[in-house]
Amino acid sequence: MSQDNDLFADAARQVLADQCTPPVVRAIESGGRAAPATQLLWAQLEATGLADALLPEDDGGAGLGLTQVFGVLEQCGAHA
Repeated sequence: MSQDNDLFADAARQVLADQCTPPVVRAIESGGRAAPATQLLWAQLEATGLADALLPEDDGGAGLGLTQVFGVLEQCGAHA
């Protein structure tokens, strides 16, 4: 894993550790209206650029490949 990949994974780890608590996960899984905590989590993921990391740069994303965001996906799974 390269240093850049570590940076993406570290950013995801920080956001998820702060915002992805068990109540937030339950709210997301329930499929009901988005609770404020759920909205805050998504806003943080968007603010860090993680929400659109795989989108091409021409579409407003970071244009990263799967190998570059593997650590991010791993963190998402760990916090789910």
